[in-house]
Amino acid sequence: MSDRMFLVVAYDIVSDKRRNRLVKLLKDYAGERVNFSVFECRIKKKRYARLKTKINEIINIRHRP
Repeated sequence: MSDRMFLVVAYDIVSDKRRNRLVKLLKDYAGERVNFSVFECRIKKKRYARLKTKINEIINIRHRP
């Protein structure tokens, strides 16, 4: 059984600052851009929770413009 996950992350973020931070984060997690707003990531299962937390911090759902 593999210890890796395959994730597809798609987003629609208006703010350039937030979008650029998310792109950098996904690249740091070995994400591969397959479209302007879509990344594919193969990450270890242990890193998934941390990635999810960091994404939520960037998009900050409660404070959308």
